[in-house]
Amino acid sequence: MINEANQRKQPPGSPRLPIFGNLFSLDIMPHISLMELANKYGPYLMLQLGQVPIVIVSSAEEKKPFKNMMFLSLAAMLLMLLMLSTTMKPQ
Repeated sequence: MINEANQRKQPPGSPRLPIFGNLFSLDIMPHISLMELANKYGPYLMLQLGQVPIVIVSSAEEKKPFKNMMFLSLAAMLLMLLMLSTTMKPQ
């Protein structure tokens, strides 16, 4: 269960529906819908697509701090896959 302290740390976003989340907030042209939502809620936006929460950063300037974090996450995943592949030996 999400408590109040955790909810305050989340970026703003449009109201969600149970089960569907924000699926109905996106139109037939999602890039335009996302632009409109970013204009309304700011550069950081939280959407929930079904049961999956997604944070969207809509400004190129705001994305810079996340660039290294994404690279490190990818590097960690690749290292984990490499370690798994070397420890699993075919019989």
